[in-house]
Amino acid sequence: KGNNVPAEVGLQANASSNLTPEQERAVGTLGKDLCVSAGAGSGKTGVLVERFVSLVSEGGLAVSKILCITFTEKAAGEMKQRVAHKFKSLGMEQERQEVEFAYISTIDSFCSRLLRENALEAGLDPDFTILEEYEAMSLQRDMAEELLAQWKETNPEGYKLLLEELYCRDLAESSIELLAKIRSSGLHPKEILVKDDVSPELTETLKGTNLCIKRIEDLLANLSPSSRQREKAEEVVVKLRHLKDVKAEDLQYAHIASLPEIKLTGTSSDLKENLKTLREDLLERLRHLYWEGVTIRTKLALREFLSQFLQLYQEEKRKRSVLDFSDLIERAINLLQTFPSLREEQRDKFRHILVDEFQDTNSLQKTLLEMLKGGKATPDGGDNLFVVGDA
Repeated sequence: KGNNVPAEVGLQANASSNLTPEQERAVGTLGKDLCVSAGAGSGKTGVLVERFVSLVSEGGLAVSKILCITFTEKAAGEMKQRVAHKFKSLGMEQERQEVEFAYISTIDSFCSRLLRENALEAGLDPDFTILEEYEAMSLQRDMAEELLAQWKETNPEGYKLLLEELYCRDLAESSIELLAKIRSSGLHPKEILVKDDVSPELTETLKGTNLCIKRIEDLLANLSPSSRQREKAEEVVVKLRHLKDVKAEDLQYAHIASLPEIKLTGTSSDLKENLKTLREDLLERLRHLYWEGVTIRTKLALREFLSQFLQLYQEEKRKRSVLDFSDLIERAINLLQTFPSLREEQRDKFRHILVDEFQDTNSLQKTLLEMLKGGKATPDGGDNLFVVGDA
């Protein structure tokens, strides 16, 4: 990134490369993880190609020791062509031929290759089928619509909440999109919407509500009214106590509608004003809690729906013996976590990891890259990740 590129240089770019001084520094810098960011069309991918070639031609590295990740299959094919062309121009025919089998691919293709090479450990048939994106979307649509129909019959309250509170034109489509985002972050639906995970603002509102009720109780308890007033005051206190410590998700509008008027005749104007002020304060807090409660109940319903949706979708894929693209990276990560020796083997296998279009990499993919970088065979402390992306 301009002047932010470290000055440590360990490789020399090929003389025929026509790189700028900054690009040459990016190609040659070793011994640390490096991010090169610049605008579109500035030659970032060309820098990555030059680094790949220089690691082999100048650094003496085998082609098979470099893992190069691209965003699309088309980009991977173009990358192979550019690298092969560079080797050919340098008279490195053997390396040119090896490019065809090099680890230059999308991260999905890399995961597929890893899983097939270690199918027994992954618990898979090595000839597993990968769903095309349109096939996965179609299957998810069927599963989402099937589950919505079930909820309409078996969980009408939850179905109504999703339908009325999410304000989406196509609930099945929105569920598919949301589940995809959750999975790409490396989470399960149950991990993102936790019942006890309330905002500090809501916590303060709950505390303020209970304090307000306590102050009203204290005012009414210190009265010395007639027996009729005392009876009314006790009725008010009983109703208010039902609201104490109520959770937002359990608060119904009936709580607010049944709030006692807190009117006592024959009392001083100051007391009446205090009671009126406290009641208005309480009403406002309860309204806030009510709508927070609707939000929380909707989140909990959505969490449950997405969890059931994912389970239904996964079960159907198991029946058909197929995987989708998210399964590939999820299973690859699980494989490396389950078998530490295999993870170390993969880390030692790749002396350098190059990633193109890094801005398009999601959290789950970054997790996998982090697991692969820095093997024992990597020089300079294992900082061997080189990424390029848009500024």
